Amino acid sequence: MRLSQWLEQNNLTHAELADLIGNVTAEAVRLWAAGSRMPDTKNVLQIERATGGQVTVRDLHEARAEKLAAE
Repeated sequence: MRLSQWLEQNNLTHAELADLIGNVTAEAVRLWAAGSRMPDTKNVLQIERATGGQVTVRDLHEARAEKLAAE
């Protein structure tokens, strides 16, 4: 599942997920959700935990690849 979809389905803002992950900004979460940036390994694991495994490293990579292909 895409991070942006997960946020929407769970009615969470970028800032709220940033708080759940800890030590990241809402802007970082926005960039990850848009596929504009790829989180580092530590944050990928935090995203997987925060989403209960619904957003995986594969999902994040696919979103990034789609964004790059569109540019």
